[in-house]
Amino acid sequence: IIQALRSAKSRSPVILLDEIDKLTHQFQHNPSAVMLEILDKEQNKSFYDYYLEVPFDVSDALFIATANSVADIPAPLLDRMELIELSGYTMDEKIEIAGTYLLPRVAGQNGLTLSQISLHATHLKWIIQTYTREAGLRDLERVLALIARKLAVELLLTHHVPTLNEDRLRHWLGAARIKPMV
Repeated sequence: IIQALRSAKSRSPVILLDEIDKLTHQFQHNPSAVMLEILDKEQNKSFYDYYLEVPFDVSDALFIATANSVADIPAPLLDRMELIELSGYTMDEKIEIAGTYLLPRVAGQNGLTLSQISLHATHLKWIIQTYTREAGLRDLERVLALIARKLAVELLLTHHVPTLNEDRLRHWLGAARIKPMV
C-alpha cells in the first residue's frame, strides 16, 4: 500500500486491489487483517506499516477492489466494502469472443492457421460448459491454448490436420472439470 502511494506520488490516489478474494489463499499470514485496518475509516488515519515501522494516514486514498467471488472474502472485510456486482459474459458473447479473438491468438502463438484450429460454435459451447466456469475468459483461453498445442503436436507427427470433434477434444482435455447442471 505504501509503495502504491509512493509510486502514485499522491496522498489521495485511487488504488486498485485486484482479486481480493484470492488474498487469503496466497499468503501464509492473514492479510485480511491488514485490509480491515486499511479499509476502516476509523483506523486508516493511523495505518501502521509493519515493514517500514511507521504510521501512515491512508484515509484520503480511494480503494477499489475486484473479486471473482465474494464467497471467498472474509465477512468482516466484506462488511467494509460497497459491493457493485457486474455480470460476466453470456454464452453467446463468450463464443463470439473466442471465435473472433481467442482462437486467432492461440493459433498464432502455436504456429497454426485459423483454418487448422477451426472450432464450430457447438464445440466452443461444449468446451465452455464442460471445462470453464468463470465470468471472464481466462480459463477459456487457457483451454483453447491447450487444444492448439495438442493440435500442433499431432500436425507435426502425422502431417495432417485432425478432425476436431468432441471425442478428440475430450481425449486432449481429459475428464470434464464441471458437471452439467441438472
